[in-house]
Amino acid sequence: MISDELTQKQRELQGVERERLNLERELLELRPLKTQLESFSENNKVQIETNVRSEHEKNKLTRQVVELNNEIDRHRADNEEMQNANFTLTEQNTILVEQIKNFEK
Repeated sequence: MISDELTQKQRELQGVERERLNLERELLELRPLKTQLESFSENNKVQIETNVRSEHEKNKLTRQVVELNNEIDRHRADNEEMQNANFTLTEQNTILVEQIKNFEK
């Protein structure tokens, strides 16, 4: 009876040992996959960070281009106003010169 129990315990122990060995084998098989996954995740993280930086720089440059275009438009409008003012003053000067000529006669 004791020997039967001992045999049964040995079989259970062998089963547990087999299961442990199977789990260790599985762990050894999964380690390279874990390393690959970590490497892949790190590469993805770096790529995402690079993309975010690039997108941020692109947005920043786009804002600068818009600001510069707005500034160009303001300068064009200012230039047009000055040209109109210059034209008006030139017309007034021409009229004054004619009046002076007429006055001197």
